[in-house]
Amino acid sequence: MPRFKSEPDELDMITAAYLAGENWKQTAIADTLGKSQAAVSRLLSHARHKYLREELRFLQEKVSPEMMRQVMQRASRNALSEKLGHLAARAGRRAPVLRIFPCKAPLEKRWERMGELSRLAAPYIRDLILRSEVCGVTWGGMLSQVVSAVQGLSMTPPWKAEGIEIIPLSGEPLGDAPTTYSSSSLAQGLGAAVNGPDYYARSLAMVPAFIPDNFERNQIAGVWRLIGLVPAYAQIFGTRNIRALEDQSLVNRLDMVITSVGPADRPLGFGRGRLFATGNLKVEDLRNLVCGDMGGVCFERAGLTTRQRLKLDGVAARWTGWSRRALDRCAARAAAGDSFQGPPGVAVISIGRDRAEFLLEAVALGCVNHLIIDDELQGEMERLLDARLAGR
Repeated sequence: MPRFKSEPDELDMITAAYLAGENWKQTAIADTLGKSQAAVSRLLSHARHKYLREELRFLQEKVSPEMMRQVMQRASRNALSEKLGHLAARAGRRAPVLRIFPCKAPLEKRWERMGELSRLAAPYIRDLILRSEVCGVTWGGMLSQVVSAVQGLSMTPPWKAEGIEIIPLSGEPLGDAPTTYSSSSLAQGLGAAVNGPDYYARSLAMVPAFIPDNFERNQIAGVWRLIGLVPAYAQIFGTRNIRALEDQSLVNRLDMVITSVGPADRPLGFGRGRLFATGNLKVEDLRNLVCGDMGGVCFERAGLTTRQRLKLDGVAARWTGWSRRALDRCAARAAAGDSFQGPPGVAVISIGRDRAEFLLEAVALGCVNHLIIDDELQGEMERLLDARLAGR
């Protein structure tokens, strides 16, 4: 009577161990690998001792770089990834590396769900950061959960002997949300986790994220003069009026950006409140101009009139943080290299169906290199993509 093979496929075994090390359940690993749960159980049994410890920490140091590259490709392969590949190819872009983490927290408890996704994704985000020399951080509740999860990893800093520069990509929000969600606060928290408690990230604490549009010209000049007193601003973004220094600024040397996204109905959502109460621009106006934002960088809606585009240009002129140009540069640099070993580029982490439409637009534009989502967002993106690709 024929017997089962005693040795499983090595790539499947290591991939199963890698996903188990990220706290994936066997059923989720089985879905990704296209195997039964029993088969996954056998794979993990073979992987134990060599690639896993009892607390299910994946021992990446046991795996060669080339095998690890194949593992990452295998782990990110699924139906949505294939569909995103078709979407990106139609626009002449490279599809992002997709990681989906099934979450158990109820959909209506968004904060809990963001925390669960962040904890599941933290080992993967750690590996991306380790491929970076300069890493930028945006803002918001999702990012605060990510930083907290990375701080909880059992990895002693410094992660790299030469250190990893962690920088904020926007000033302080003019709203009522906790300041611990600001880009500067998150950069400091992540920087200390990566480099050790003595690390001090550059801070934009005195820089407003947005200058209201009802300020007079001399008032605007005064705000920029104040911003000019913040040394970190010139170091990160360059000197505003001297473009010769632009290439030396940190924002143009980004290997990675960690960001979430805001949907069209809540653009610049973290800055709502005083941001739209201090000037002529109202959130209702902005909804008609943008399809979403990525860490404060607004993406314009298709079909804007010249007048609408000028209005949106005015919004961008009053935004003091990173720009679409910096975003595109970071994403393009990563897309030109190896998705699994080179600079990571723009890594987006998000939950919720309301982000699906904007994320598809961002993928089609080549603005996302790594996409980290929950299974709810996966389902909505698949639904929208099926409808879009059916109409090709």
